[in-house]
Amino acid sequence: MDKMIKRQSNYELLRIFAMFLIVLHHFANHGVMQCYKGPDYSTLWLSGSQLNQFFSYLFFPGGEVGVALFFMISGYFLIKSDSIKLKKVVLQTFFYSWLSVFVFLVVHFCCERYFHFENPYVFIDLEKVKLETIYGLLAPLRSGQYWFVSAYIVLILAKPLYNIFLNKLSKKGYIGFLLVLWLFGLVFARNYVLGLGYTQAFFYYAIGGYLKMHSTDSQIKYGGWAKFLIVLSTLVMWFLYAILRYGNMAKMITGPFNKLSFLFCSCCLVVLISICIFKFFAHLNIGCHKWVNEIGATTFGIYLLHEGVFIRPIIWDKIFGVYPYLYQQPLFPLLALLVAVAVFSCCSLIEYCRNALFVPVDKKIDVFLEKLKEKFFIREENA
Repeated sequence: MDKMIKRQSNYELLRIFAMFLIVLHHFANHGVMQCYKGPDYSTLWLSGSQLNQFFSYLFFPGGEVGVALFFMISGYFLIKSDSIKLKKVVLQTFFYSWLSVFVFLVVHFCCERYFHFENPYVFIDLEKVKLETIYGLLAPLRSGQYWFVSAYIVLILAKPLYNIFLNKLSKKGYIGFLLVLWLFGLVFARNYVLGLGYTQAFFYYAIGGYLKMHSTDSQIKYGGWAKFLIVLSTLVMWFLYAILRYGNMAKMITGPFNKLSFLFCSCCLVVLISICIFKFFAHLNIGCHKWVNEIGATTFGIYLLHEGVFIRPIIWDKIFGVYPYLYQQPLFPLLALLVAVAVFSCCSLIEYCRNALFVPVDKKIDVFLEKLKEKFFIREENA
């Protein structure tokens, strides 16, 4: 049977949900506020109605929660693994990084002459763009295009030793380690912006591993009321996050409470929301659905494609015109959901086609790597 078909569809559905949350976050962050253009995001955000301002912040938790869920899924399934598999991640990253650079070259040099629309990269210094283009082409894993990928690769490289440490911990020791990692790796790192992406990776991976090894409800069948309470708790915390962050942005919360509310949102609410969502999907009994698994397999490609540094302006500015057009509409919340679905669906389809077309190439790379392994890492018995 195909490996993809053997995957549990409830966890693949969780991947899909997590990536959709991330797309919604990028809709608000890159589309409405256009944070990649500079520090004027607060001015852009204030130009919308109060209702649209608040709804834009309803999408914001999705970025942190979606990332947390992906690391938790990794920890849940890899906590007992000692292998290091990065070929697919690296090849996908290089492909979409180069595609992003190619899009920049075509649009930058041809948009005004042939496409008849304004150059979407005018906000970036040309010399800086040239350097970013070359760096992104040659070293996408370190160029800053994809912080998530860099953190994931470091996590996987450290996984064999990290797993040995985590598996030797007792349940109480594991909880104690999570508290220390939360305090210094999440709260402290968030407060001083020190290696936050990497500390997030190790913290949420450890949570996923804990849920796999020590969760007391793994054998309990959640009934309708239990699932309802999980959903209700998640929604309450989600709205609380949005209200507090809205208060921060609108200057309704000032002084030391501004910083405290920000840390509470990112370091407490996000953790609890992520655990609730993970448990909800973990106890979904939906069987195995091939189409769910196939869409779930495209989620990493969706992230790489729509988050490319030179593709963001094309998607959010030129194709959908999120700011100022959609952000000024009375139906902004509905339009935002439709745009997120469109971006998710189109990127998923592109990744599905890329994966299908690159199957022969992938097989040749496997053969090549196997030959290298036999030549340099496997000793012959008669040698």
